[in-house]
Amino acid sequence: MRLRRIFGVCIILSLMILVFSSLPVKAEFKIYDANDQFLGIFLNAGGPLMVYNPSMDQLVVFDEDESSNPIGQYQDIQVFDTVYYAEDGCQGYPYVYGGDHCAEVTGKIPCNDTYYSTNTNSPAVFMFKSRRYKSNCGCDDTNGTSDTFYLRLKLVTLPFSTPIKVPYRFEHVDPAVTPKAKVVVIPLGD
Repeated sequence: MRLRRIFGVCIILSLMILVFSSLPVKAEFKIYDANDQFLGIFLNAGGPLMVYNPSMDQLVVFDEDESSNPIGQYQDIQVFDTVYYAEDGCQGYPYVYGGDHCAEVTGKIPCNDTYYSTNTNSPAVFMFKSRRYKSNCGCDDTNGTSDTFYLRLKLVTLPFSTPIKVPYRFEHVDPAVTPKAKVVVIPLGD
């Protein structure tokens, strides 16, 4: 029953994204880093910076790198909180909990600098045998507590290099006035 509800929510969210993405857009902001790398179309900054990257056709969420950036500028791709494996020793294909990811999202496995995205076309239900948490680099071999819905991660190549150099540059694009554009530079730090 829980799995059916999760699938239902994902289908509804997917339909909403499809409907809203097909509506005419009045304006959009393209976001570039300090090296003039195109990162994507700006979606929000109320939490982690989130962009839609058209060449990848997926969401990219940036984490704050507090260790090298105490004022809270976003410099790298998010790290998935927990990654699950069907094999002991964190071996085999990596998965994330499906209830957390209804859209394809790019991220990193904890303690690994390789980038992955959720594959919404590969849901799996299984008892995980090991997991890796964002908070530590060790592998926790355990007997999964219940069968639940997971999404397999697929290896991706980013169309830009990391870490992202700040400050960001936002370019306002009005589809009705294209190709004219207004460039807005917003410094985020010293």
